[in-house]
Amino acid sequence: NLNLFGSEVALPAQCLGEIKNLTGLDKALTKFSDNRFWHARLDLINTLHEHFPGQLQALSLLLKAVKDEDAQLRSAAVSALAEHYRDDPKTLPLLRERAAQDEDAQVRSAAVDALAEHYREDAQTLPFLQQRAVLDESPKPDNEKEIYFQKYVRHSAIEAIAKYWSEHPNTLPLLRDRAENDPTLWLRDRAKELIEEVERKQN
Repeated sequence: NLNLFGSEVALPAQCLGEIKNLTGLDKALTKFSDNRFWHARLDLINTLHEHFPGQLQALSLLLKAVKDEDAQLRSAAVSALAEHYRDDPKTLPLLRERAAQDEDAQVRSAAVDALAEHYREDAQTLPFLQQRAVLDESPKPDNEKEIYFQKYVRHSAIEAIAKYWSEHPNTLPLLRDRAENDPTLWLRDRAKELIEEVERKQN
């Protein structure tokens, strides 16, 4: 049995210090599989992509983490895959799938951010983000504006589009549509601000 205060489960920092290789990391992820220790698994995933980038076994562990029951862990794994395994053929389809289908808005937002940052040159990225900016249910009409780590998908999408595709002919029309028709008041207001920012860039 897992004992938070006993010797069987080390504190995350202690556990990280003991990990010497990927096999040890995999064992640690299994050891902390209980959802009470999501913070430990998150630290382990961060160690994975910091200290073992580019290794195939690390890729396998990240692909496993993308399916973890904890949303923060899935978000971290999504970001790490895009950053360190951009060219792996499994990464881009997986990011699109997470951005559209993950049950948690945090994970979908992380995938949207990763697509915009690492796959801007892919011809399908902008149309995909345009779709997410309109169709995703996050934020709900009564959701408050983002605070702390809370992120919303439509917000992430319009921010990315305005930042990376400010010169694209479809960007201003999309933002104007969102400023008028997005169901969330504060996001309509943000779309109006982005319109002004994009227009300044274009001029």
